[in-house]
Amino acid sequence: MRLHNIIVVVLLLTTLLTVGSPTAGAQSDSYYFPETGHTIGGRFLQYWQQHGGLAQQGYPLSDEVQERSDTDGKVYTVQYFERAVFELHPENQPPNDVLLSLLGNFRYQQLYPNGAPNQQVSAENPRHFAETGKFISGKFRAYWEQHGGLAQQGYPISNEFQETGTDGVSRTVQYFERAVFEMHPENADTPYDVLLTQLGTLRYHAPLPNMNLFSLSMVSPTEGWAVGDKGVILHYTGGRWRQTASPVQAGYLGSISMTSPTDGWAVGGDNVLRYSNGVWQDASNMFASLSNGAPSPYRHGLSSVDMISPDAGWMIANGDFILRYSNGQWTFDYSYGNPKLTGAILANLKMLSANEGWAVGSLDILHYQNGSWTTSYSPVLGREQSIGVVNFAASSSSDVWAVGVNGLLMHYNGSEWSVVPSVTGETVGSAYMISLAEGWAVGGEGTILHYSGNKWTTYNSPTSKSLNAVKMVSPTEGWAVGEAGTILHYENGTWSIYQQ
Repeated sequence: MRLHNIIVVVLLLTTLLTVGSPTAGAQSDSYYFPETGHTIGGRFLQYWQQHGGLAQQGYPLSDEVQERSDTDGKVYTVQYFERAVFELHPENQPPNDVLLSLLGNFRYQQLYPNGAPNQQVSAENPRHFAETGKFISGKFRAYWEQHGGLAQQGYPISNEFQETGTDGVSRTVQYFERAVFEMHPENADTPYDVLLTQLGTLRYHAPLPNMNLFSLSMVSPTEGWAVGDKGVILHYTGGRWRQTASPVQAGYLGSISMTSPTDGWAVGGDNVLRYSNGVWQDASNMFASLSNGAPSPYRHGLSSVDMISPDAGWMIANGDFILRYSNGQWTFDYSYGNPKLTGAILANLKMLSANEGWAVGSLDILHYQNGSWTTSYSPVLGREQSIGVVNFAASSSSDVWAVGVNGLLMHYNGSEWSVVPSVTGETVGSAYMISLAEGWAVGGEGTILHYSGNKWTTYNSPTSKSLNAVKMVSPTEGWAVGEAGTILHYENGTWSIYQQ
């Protein structure tokens, strides 16, 4: 069986490198692969043919797509293959106008954030790389040198170690920036005793984590982010959601706010991250030594962040303090200090501009205008023990909605708040207003509410999982996220479960 597979590979390789499968009506610089239903063309095809073809790169898994890089945050034309992802860099002269994504780096950081255990250096012809402190030797060194070296594989980022593959077999492997080498002793005395892990396949078809998602931020119809339990970060780009590297080691991320495709913040508990230069990084060094008599520390109990620009935003800490971001630092802005309740009080905030915003908790609603926070709504104790508000949506400064526990719906008309009759008994955790006349809200047990015709109605939901956040990118498209990694997509009048 092994010999048969090898012969098949050799025959396919010979065929594809010499003839290929021309797309009907296309020129010879474009080839269609019926095995996967995708086409390689132009500069990507040239690179594929010149760098090992099927044996080294594998079949195409996608057509060309636009995708933001996790390396530098820039958008590139890319194409997925079984063992690599090609990036087009027209700013570079050939042959460097096609580069491979750093898939080895991505997977190594995801699987081994503290480094892989039990790494060893073989004594067979070792070569040391001062750039990473690692060695390559033996058959791995021979393969590296014969198959593109630094340009194709990148530097070694680990030494050799044992890893159990997706097929359940333990093998000797070594990670490089753009590849993972696998030792296959069952193919001894053939050219296939060293094979490349199908990193392109793993990344393209990677299942999304089964973790609760708490917050969502869409910066355009083609790009967005979601965060949740255990610091998970999902990125929507190239028409797909996928997990990206997170520096969070413990805890969660409960709120995310992006000001642009290249700048944003995410917080939760003791974690505070900033997205810059294509990477999420710990940003706790941006908390100044705060004054104004409020107790410290402030970098705890972070529950909500809302940025209005890369240089201005607000955050809630410890359920009691509102922090403001300006001049590159988070500084003290307001202390709630409400004696009526103990524990966490403020939970979420929504800023409409640099001069107006709202903060909400389990009792009161605060209004920010012209540099100061004041109480906008407070129930009469004994008649309303708690409003239980958890989130906001606004289409203008005179049209604001607050949603909360037990299906609470409240509306602000520019002068006062009023409670609107509920259409559900479930907690409504998030709302988004497209306009004065239309909006959406989501909540517990898969609850979806639609605002149209000056009233809220329930919408038939495709899930029973609790939904924690909703964002619309247009009147006809939007997203919702929630329990156990649930992602819903709204398109052309229907909410459906997103399939990877």
